[in-house]
This record gives sequence, structure tokens and C-alpha cells, in this order.
Amino acid sequence: MLNAILFRRSIRNYSDKKIGKEQLEKLIMAGSHTATAKNRQEIGYIFVQEQLDQLKAQVFNGLGRVTEEQPDHPEIKILKRFYKGRKSRPEEEMLFRNAPAVLFLTGDHLIDAGLAAQNIELMAASMGMGVLFNGYLTRITEMLPEVKAFLKAEDKTITICMLVGYPAVKYERTAPRKQPEITIL
Repeated sequence: MLNAILFRRSIRNYSDKKIGKEQLEKLIMAGSHTATAKNRQEIGYIFVQEQLDQLKAQVFNGLGRVTEEQPDHPEIKILKRFYKGRKSRPEEEMLFRNAPAVLFLTGDHLIDAGLAAQNIELMAASMGMGVLFNGYLTRITEMLPEVKAFLKAEDKTITICMLVGYPAVKYERTAPRKQPEITIL
């Protein structure tokens, strides 16, 4: 387990290999068996792979509208960059980063969703996959009603978004880390 944690990476470049149904079920099982406050078990999962092109179209159309209609939005510079980058080569596009799938976690409790997402990430790593937590796509999805409608999540809170897939590169060593501050009492 420690080895999986040490070698886990945020994946920013994916191969085009699809995630099979059995692998998806294992990812969701890892998330749904996470401890939740008061045993709420209220985290929902929306997996987009087959309709990813339609999701991208919805997101980028919405971004185009928002960048024109809300020029004073606090994140307008980055939103414009994502919008302009939509026509980049897939490996250079910075919002979806050529991931073959996107997994949205829904729920009103961020800690519960974060714990589920961490279990999903570790499960993905154990199966040779990787993820990238995408806070921008989470916020963009919450900002665009048409995207939430596409996801059939109009009445849900999108808490976490993860790009999911098989890495295009393999790392031979762990990522460097600073020594944490530790206090033992």
C-alpha cells in the first residue's frame, strides 16, 4: 500500500485506452466503501466516457458564453485560456488533458467526497490507471446549468471532478516531497 501511495502521480497525459466496465465497477466500489460521516453514504458518481465529446462540446460552448457575458468573473483569465485551448491538439488541451474519461462525485459533504476520491485514486493506481483532480472542471460544471443538465445532475452538487485513464508515460521513481513538519506529543 505504501508503495502505491509513494508512486502515485497526478496524471496529465493519458493513453487513449478505454476504461472497461469491470475496472469502472472496481473504482466505484472503492469510492462507495469509504467511511462517511454518520454513515451517510450519500456520494454519487457520474462517469463520462462514451459521451465525452458531447460533454466537451457542452463545456466549451458554455465557457464561450461565460467569457463573453461575464467579463468580470473572478476566474475569467483562466476560463479564457481553457476556451482558447479547446482547439489545441488533444495532448496540449489543458482542461480535459486528453483523458479518456471523467468521473464526477456529487454530494453535499466535501470531506466525504474527498475520502471517496482518494480511495478511487488508490484503486486506479493499483490497476495501472491514474487520475488528475480537476478543480477547474468542478467549478466550471457548477457554473454551467447546461452541463449539469447534460450530466443529469441539475439538483446535485458537483463536489469533485477527476480525469481518469491509463497514463501515457510511466514514472520510474517517486515524486520528490518536502520533509513535513511533525510534532509528537
